[in-house]
Amino acid sequence: MMNIGLFGDSFTTSTVEARHFAWYNLLAEKLNGNIYNFEDRCYLNSYGLGASSTWYSYKKFLQYYDKHDLIIFVASDALKYPSLVDIYEDDNPVPVAGLNNMEYYLRNPDVPPGGKEKLKNLMNWYTTNDVEFMTTVQELILQDIERKANKVVILAAELDTAFTSARKEKCCSEFGMWDLARKMHAEVNVNNPNSQIEKVDKIAAHFTEETNNLFADLLYKHITTGERMKLPEKIGHRHNWEYYFGN
Repeated sequence: MMNIGLFGDSFTTSTVEARHFAWYNLLAEKLNGNIYNFEDRCYLNSYGLGASSTWYSYKKFLQYYDKHDLIIFVASDALKYPSLVDIYEDDNPVPVAGLNNMEYYLRNPDVPPGGKEKLKNLMNWYTTNDVEFMTTVQELILQDIERKANKVVILAAELDTAFTSARKEKCCSEFGMWDLARKMHAEVNVNNPNSQIEKVDKIAAHFTEETNNLFADLLYKHITTGERMKLPEKIGHRHNWEYYFGN
């Protein structure tokens, strides 16, 4: 049975209630395999962490890649702050995905003054980091993953911010995972998806069950035939947005 390691951000995570229809577990079934996390010693779970950077996922990859027959790696925004930040001062550091995420934490009354000071200092990093340097480092990381893994599929959360122009041209998919999510939002007529809460039993890895099934099919076809994935014209939902999202 194929042993599959999955690394990335929130597109590789789901709640317990929804993980049975998460795209990666559906894909594993099609490949007669299992998603397995050696760190947690748990089936059906990735090494992923929501809002995390490619650097975070890469470090996990270096620890566990040689234990898996197939690696699926979702690259995040190249400009994300690479490390977790101890803003709660409780030994549970969190990713800070960007300025919007930072503003959320700054408004959060549970973040202590010391943590908010760390966020304000980090804001300077976000406004001054070098785009060319960060993009180049990310590309070198992805190249190293390709060298080390026997079999690997590298996906992008967002093509324009995760991949260089050259990688976009040769990658396995013509779309990023956020592109598919945006098509999904439009199809179910979700009103302002950023302000809606995903229902824990109706959404996995930001996707509805219908979208997860479709993406698993597309990725399975790519892995077994080499065909490049194209953004579908229609997903085919059975419900409107209220079924999947709630205020």
